[in-house]
Amino acid sequence: MFSFQNISANNGWAMALAGALIVMTGLTVLSFIISRLHWLVGLMEKKEKGSAITEPVGIPEKFPESLAAQAIFYEPLIKQLPETFALDALYTLTRDNDFPHPHITIRAFRTAGFLVSKGEGRFAWNATKQGA
Repeated sequence: MFSFQNISANNGWAMALAGALIVMTGLTVLSFIISRLHWLVGLMEKKEKGSAITEPVGIPEKFPESLAAQAIFYEPLIKQLPETFALDALYTLTRDNDFPHPHITIRAFRTAGFLVSKGEGRFAWNATKQGA
């Protein structure tokens, strides 16, 4: 029943080759799509206008431990952004200005109330919190 003659008589070799080619082609296409996913996502995201960096901000050798003191160093960055902004714009500014641990600090600012959510992924800087 399962012999090489039966496989040859019923085009089994051609079907096996075609199946292998289909699987390999599918995997190749899938790996190409995954390798270009960052580019595809970039096309779909909205680009913000007016978030250009004006000038680099100076930072000290050692950042202070209190959040209120750190907020003083973030103030010039916030002034470069519009009144409401997406966090990725602030992340980009902190990364470009070599601020240490921007993800942790911005998360702490959100928790402490320095960054206030305005909905739809937009945030505003709470200037009154800095004086507290």
